[in-house]
Amino acid sequence: MVVRREPLEFPTGRAAVAAARAKAGAKRAAAGKAARKAEEEAAAKGGATGRKNAAKATSAHFEAFAADIVLFHDDIDQGSLFGMPCLRVHGKAFAGSYDGGVAFKLPAARYKEVRRLPGVTAFDPSGDGKPMGTWLVVPSPYRQQWRALADESIAFVARGG
Repeated sequence: MVVRREPLEFPTGRAAVAAARAKAGAKRAAAGKAARKAEEEAAAKGGATGRKNAAKATSAHFEAFAADIVLFHDDIDQGSLFGMPCLRVHGKAFAGSYDGGVAFKLPAARYKEVRRLPGVTAFDPSGDGKPMGTWLVVPSPYRQQWRALADESIAFVARGG
């Protein structure tokens, strides 16, 4: 099947160019408005946008923990992982603020031990039931253990884990 197309006509003259630009601008504005509306509706329904932003917000506990870790480790910096504040060793994330606790990347054997603690959950940033490797979310009641878990996580990630 052959589709015949009319030859493209480009606007000539200032008025025609201005009209074409205005029309294109209106299309972009309408598309942006539709995208914002969809995002607001998803957030209102507890959809991905609202859930992710709330879970990835930092906490005072995480901020104090992060300041302590950065102070005592020269090779640690702060960054972002999937939109959540995180700590990195040599540019690789090893811990992040998530849902009021801290998500840690741990070796498989240690992951199994820590996962048994009440309230500790697998890190699932998508919320789709697909946990991310050996990452765990350790809630704030265990914050006295965060430093030790961070040291283990730093060593594991620095070795390439």
